[in-house]
Amino acid sequence: MDLPSILVLEEVLLDASEPITKRMRALFYLRTIGTEEVIPVISKAFNDPSLLLQHEICYVLGQIKHIKSLEFLKQVLENEDNAVISRHEAAEAIAAIGEPSYYETLEKYANHQSQILAETCQLAIDRLKWLEKGENLGPNFCLSIDPAPPYTENYTLSQLLDIYKNPDLSLFNRYRALFSLRDLCTDESVLGICEGLNNDNFSALFQHEIGFVLGQMQEKAHKGLHFLANTVKNHNNHYIVRHEAAEAIGSITNDEEYLNILKMYLNDPDEPVRSSCFIALDISEYWFSTS
Repeated sequence: MDLPSILVLEEVLLDASEPITKRMRALFYLRTIGTEEVIPVISKAFNDPSLLLQHEICYVLGQIKHIKSLEFLKQVLENEDNAVISRHEAAEAIAAIGEPSYYETLEKYANHQSQILAETCQLAIDRLKWLEKGENLGPNFCLSIDPAPPYTENYTLSQLLDIYKNPDLSLFNRYRALFSLRDLCTDESVLGICEGLNNDNFSALFQHEIGFVLGQMQEKAHKGLHFLANTVKNHNNHYIVRHEAAEAIGSITNDEEYLNILKMYLNDPDEPVRSSCFIALDISEYWFSTS
């Protein structure tokens, strides 16, 4: 597939008059190019008022995994004026790049008043510590750099669920169980994962990661659609949870029942949620179009 030029993608990404769906595609094309040259182009778009776009910019920079992004991500994390959704993603991206000299930066926010930001930084620190052990898992089937690695031990489904649901264990270990359940990729593991949605034993950060993981599983997570729809509908959930659940629906199905639910929230008061619903509809059309 021939990719558009960086210049063309930059024009789309920076044009606030373009639909969020088109701008997001430009961002992910830039991720696919993944060279050092795209980093300043992507970073330039961060001042956009869309919190969802800010969040995805940090995510993409983490996935590109170039050290040239680190100082920009540090600035995003340290700026108290930035939204928590952006700062949390910047912290996660720093850990994805995996530079141990950023321990101190992450530690400054590991007890932040925002639980979402504090937990993200705790996870990021644990990931850096795990990387120092030198364990090499190789790429996962999603080709993503995850905030915690799946377990290498051959745990059973039951054992993984026990770890996943245990609030007395570290968030890092529970995340490892989540990604192990993802990699099992069975109906039973999907239903087990979904037990964490709308569940007080799972923090907002954890529930947002559940939505992301179900979206990664695409059609194999069809058993989770009902749970994801209820998550989007529940206004008591933090917008960081609802937005990931919405995007996951678009990755899993083109069923009109669920697309109509997404359409219900195209004017949601929380911008990340309404933008995610537009993106989810676009994703669904992309993955499930017969043309």
